[in-house]
Amino acid sequence: MSSQSCDLSIVIPASGGTENLTELLPQIRTSLEQLFLVHEILIVDDRSTEIIRNIVQQNRCVLLHPSSAGYGEAIMTGIRQSTGRHIIVMDADQAHPADFLQDLWAARNTADVIVSSRYMEGGRAEMPGLRQLLSKLQT
Repeated sequence: MSSQSCDLSIVIPASGGTENLTELLPQIRTSLEQLFLVHEILIVDDRSTEIIRNIVQQNRCVLLHPSSAGYGEAIMTGIRQSTGRHIIVMDADQAHPADFLQDLWAARNTADVIVSSRYMEGGRAEMPGLRQLLSKLQT
């Protein structure tokens, strides 16, 4: 990772999700390349395997290891190591379409913090019915 800053850092807590990263990272890369900005993609994984290391390398991302397990620690590790003037944190589970990054980038100067969540008014997620039910039970 470079010590120079970039326009945008994408922080993805991965938790060993190789199938999702295989599909998600090329989509993110395509979406960001259309914006013509300097960016970095930081994958934070506390139990990375050789497969994940290869996926990260093939997609020109940076693999980070948090000092302890947990979603919050993964996010904080990514934020601390990011060099972007703007940071987007997104899950590796593909709940957010990668092209939505363009909408978030377009809105970057409208507030100090922008939250995109399926739990907010007007929010939605495209996911299987069982996952949607389990998600609602957690809230």
